[in-house]
Amino acid sequence: PGFLYGLKNEKHLVGLSIPFVHNIFEADYQGYENTTGIGDIRMLYMAAFTTGKSIGLSRISPYMEITAPTGNSQLGRGAGTWLYKPGLLFKFQATPEINFYPEVRFQFSGNDANSQGGSDGMPDPEDPEKDGKLQNLSFQIPVVIQLESAQAWFSLNAQYMQSLTEDEYFIFLRTDFGKMIGNKTSAALSISKFIAGQPRLNVWVQAKFQFFL
Repeated sequence: PGFLYGLKNEKHLVGLSIPFVHNIFEADYQGYENTTGIGDIRMLYMAAFTTGKSIGLSRISPYMEITAPTGNSQLGRGAGTWLYKPGLLFKFQATPEINFYPEVRFQFSGNDANSQGGSDGMPDPEDPEKDGKLQNLSFQIPVVIQLESAQAWFSLNAQYMQSLTEDEYFIFLRTDFGKMIGNKTSAALSISKFIAGQPRLNVWVQAKFQFFL
């Protein structure tokens, strides 16, 4: 569960999410094969600066995301250290229905972290040993197509991540499908597929439900 709050001036956004994680292990971990608990809490602040243009570059949004080590890293529910992710998000409007959102971000950890490689700081339940400090630079260029008649949207996003502590890179292709359900509820499905590099994840599927107050 998570909550995002935007100020009425549309220039500031704050957020908090508290993940609950359930891990299923195929090996014998002496009673810890199935564990459930809280994960690493994420906090977000984003500012928005508009250019006044309706077509072209219309918005620049710097942000900072901080992840607190509240999840048990030995049971694969957390990274075991603070994670920091400053970034820049741009909005480029090609047409009223087609928008590009180029993004660049840098993720680093305070200490050694349990991480799944190119999965944006997600913990590795199969190998809970810490893997050293994280220093990942990533780029992505999602294109979002709005389907006004169906109150839905579709996006395609190429993601590239380069580790600065190891000679590793990761390339994923992410696809999102979303639709409004009524006036104040939406549902979305996200599928990330490994393309190239050295990740420990092959496919990552995420479902999301949002409620607008």
